[in-house]
Amino acid sequence: MEVQQEIVAEIEGYQKVIDGARAVLVNYKPHISIDPDWPMVELGGLCELVQYGLSVPLKIDGTGFKTFRMNELVEGRCVDRGDMKSADIPTKEFEKYRLKHGDILFNRTNSFEHVGRTGIFDLVGDYCFASYLIRLTIAENKADPYFVNAFMNTEGFQQGIKQLASRAIGQANINATNLAAYLIPLPPFATQQAIVAEIEAEQALVAANRELIERMERKIQAVLDRVWGECR
Repeated sequence: MEVQQEIVAEIEGYQKVIDGARAVLVNYKPHISIDPDWPMVELGGLCELVQYGLSVPLKIDGTGFKTFRMNELVEGRCVDRGDMKSADIPTKEFEKYRLKHGDILFNRTNSFEHVGRTGIFDLVGDYCFASYLIRLTIAENKADPYFVNAFMNTEGFQQGIKQLASRAIGQANINATNLAAYLIPLPPFATQQAIVAEIEAEQALVAANRELIERMERKIQAVLDRVWGECR
């Protein structure tokens, strides 16, 4: 009985760490404290380009150009997990939708929960984007795209932009016109970059919780393997 209690206590200790790490992952949202002296500007006024994505059937056979969809917008980033669908289109057509470093993708059509999901593109390679995403290309002399992306991922922006969504059965839509007209704060460039650096440092700490969860899960499995191995 004493050994059983020690085993349970060990597993419960690991599980508490897992639960705490998962709570961090669920509850963390980037936050930007807005100075009332910062000007408020229309998002579209910061952009060189506001563009709907490619409207063609996508393939899963690996041919063609990799195409971002909503599922690849993960925690403010465009992420290639290795299973992306692709668009089999001529190179000339692809060039119209080729993503460039710093482009921001905004999910304009989906369930109300997922509409508004936003991520910045900073990968190397040839990628384009699907029709239910909007590409924002931020003008270099107007704003830091990483700051704009960070603000668009805050709870305040997400709640505000969803108020502009039109709804149908099971779907919500935010059009490019409403997105471009949305007002966002614009601090000086140095302040934008400092905010981005702080948020990225926070996100690195948050991401470490995923590794912590994996480590604790392996420890639990090791305990179970040891116990059941002794029982065989």
